[in-house]
Amino acid sequence: MTARWSTPAKGCGCASWAASPTPHLAEPRQRHGHGGQHRTGPGGRGPGRRRAEVQRQLDSLANKQLVTNHDAFGYYIDRYGLHVVGSIIPSFDSTAELSGRDIRDLVARIKATGVKAVFSEASLPPRTAEAIGREAGVKVVAGRNALYGDSLGPRGSAGSTYLAMEEHNTKVIVDNLR
Repeated sequence: MTARWSTPAKGCGCASWAASPTPHLAEPRQRHGHGGQHRTGPGGRGPGRRRAEVQRQLDSLANKQLVTNHDAFGYYIDRYGLHVVGSIIPSFDSTAELSGRDIRDLVARIKATGVKAVFSEASLPPRTAEAIGREAGVKVVAGRNALYGDSLGPRGSAGSTYLAMEEHNTKVIVDNLR
């Protein structure tokens, strides 16, 4: 099953807050003042222009196959035409682990499909990703270049907002799949 996160194209939920009979839930809309529609991102770019730029960058890739920690990127994968060869965590439970056979199978798929990199996530330890990457002979993207998937990063980080997270993830994926 693939996770389906809210995207700016679907709105931030502020419109539903405004319809709430609970006054404190209507407050964010009043401060936001956009009626549930995000019209601009960083630098005044609207969501359509931002999505087009992300698409342009990802379309430049010949190899769009990746391995991530788990299925947190379904929305992104579907929207931009990427392909997940496998996941390091076999479920949404971050304490779940692959069996030895699962690891061998994933390494074989990585080698057979020409995956160039295994992408770890900022919120998870990279140990298993590093072991799989070593075994498969591909680079592992972790540390400050790790993807933001399950959560935003701390204030001031490359993943501190949804838009910053999407830009960071796109840059990291493109840089490592070229």
